[in-house]
Amino acid sequence: MIRGSAGFTLLEVLVVLVILGLAGAGAAAALPGWRSGQDLRQAGDAVGRLLADARRDAVTGRQLVVIRRDATGRLVRQDTGRSYTPPPGITLGLSGIAERDGHGPQGEAGDILVFLGDGSSTGGEVVIEAGTAREVRRVHWLTGRIDVAR
Repeated sequence: MIRGSAGFTLLEVLVVLVILGLAGAGAAAALPGWRSGQDLRQAGDAVGRLLADARRDAVTGRQLVVIRRDATGRLVRQDTGRSYTPPPGITLGLSGIAERDGHGPQGEAGDILVFLGDGSSTGGEVVIEAGTAREVRRVHWLTGRIDVAR
């Protein structure tokens, strides 16, 4: 056994603590961006489920199912009463066909997305944004298929 070499010096311990502190500060700074990315993915999944349910309801009921964004721009709902309200910091945009008479309540204009009883749709997309990050759920007009574009 060699005397004087059984441990670390105070300087070595301080250097390790400084390095750990810097790594922790870097991780804490990245946390808000990670959280908004998580919120964006969760919102995209919820919107995807809403779209898939609308298509399924249209096919099983052999009827039109309409999805629109309300006047606040924060809510996607379908005419069956189901809706999705995103968390704070997440915004939704809907681009589809322009609403025409007979598709919705009077005075509620804007783009809508319609699923038809045969599984097809009018086509369009829902854009989910959190700051500079965005995710797009596209609905194909012919097949009604829903794709994700990030």
